[in-house]
Amino acid sequence: MKGGLLQVFVENPEKWFSGAELAAEMGVSRSAVWKQIEGLRAQGIAIEAAPRKGYRLSTEANLLNAAAIQAALGEDSPFHLLYQPTIDSTNKRAAELAGEGAPEWTTVVADSQSAGSGRRGRHFYSPAGVGIYMTVILRPKVAAEEATLLTMAAALAVAETAEAFSGEEMGIKWVNDIYRGQAKVAGILTEAALSLEEKSLRWAVVGMGLNVYPHSNEAGQVYGSLFDRPQEDSLLRAKMAAAILERLYGYAQVLLDRPYLEGYRDRLFFLNKPADLVTLRDRRTVIPRDVDEMGHLIIENETGGRETISTGEISLRPHELGE
Repeated sequence: MKGGLLQVFVENPEKWFSGAELAAEMGVSRSAVWKQIEGLRAQGIAIEAAPRKGYRLSTEANLLNAAAIQAALGEDSPFHLLYQPTIDSTNKRAAELAGEGAPEWTTVVADSQSAGSGRRGRHFYSPAGVGIYMTVILRPKVAAEEATLLTMAAALAVAETAEAFSGEEMGIKWVNDIYRGQAKVAGILTEAALSLEEKSLRWAVVGMGLNVYPHSNEAGQVYGSLFDRPQEDSLLRAKMAAAILERLYGYAQVLLDRPYLEGYRDRLFFLNKPADLVTLRDRRTVIPRDVDEMGHLIIENETGGRETISTGEISLRPHELGE
C-alpha cells in the first residue's frame, strides 16, 4: 500500500491531496492513509502536511530510493530493487548476490557509496543527495568476448537519459565514460563471472554512476555534473534512475542485434584526434578512428597502420601530463 500511495504522489508531485481524497483513491480509511504516510516518512521520504490542504511530496525531498524508483517504473517492471542509503559499493554487493544466485534484473541502489569503484581500480566519489549509483545483475546468453556490448548498451542508456532530462547533448569516451562538454558526468563498470568450459558469461553486473548535481570532495576537487544547480523536481533522480533502467532493459532484450551501436558511435566525440591509449602494458599516442561491432576500438598507430583494441582506455590529456 505504501508503494501505491507513493505512486500517487510521484504522478502528481505538486498537488495537495486531502486525507479523504487519498482514502478514496486507495480504497482504505483515512486512518490507514495516515499510518501509511507515517510509514513513508519513517523510510526517509519527506511528505508535507498543511491544514485545509492535505498532503504532498515535499519539494525538497530529492528522493532516491527503491519505492520512488519502483513507482516511476510502474507495476509491471521486471526489476527487483534493493536499496541502501549508504553502501560500500553497489557493484560489490551485486556481484555477491549474483554469485549467490540472485535473479536477473536484481538492482542494487544506494544514495551514497563509501568505496565506489571505477575502471582500473579507481575510486568513484559518491556522496549522498547528488548522484545515481546503481548496479544491475544480468544473465545474458552471450560469449565472454561479447561482454563489452553490455557496457556500450549501458553507456548509451545513461547518455540518452541524461539528454532527455537535461536537454543537452552528451558525449561518450570509449569505452565507458559519459561527458557533458569537457566534464565527465557518468561512468559504467561492467564485471562478470565466466564459464571457462563454455567460454560464456555466467552472470554480469553493470554498475552505473551519474553525477546529477554539483559536488566537491574534501580536497576541494569539483566534479562534473549533469546540472549546474539543484532542480525543483523532488523526484528527478528517481525518475532518471527508472528511465536508465528501462532503456537498458530494452537494449538487453536485443543485445546481439546491437540497436544501440549507432547511437553509441554518434556520441564518440574524440574520434580522429590524437589521444593517449592506456593499457596495462604501456601508454602511447594514437588516433582513434571508430569502434567495431564488438565495441572494440579501431586506432591508427604511429606508423599509420590500423589496430583493433579490445582492452584499455582513451585519455584525452596530453601524455606528458599523466593520468
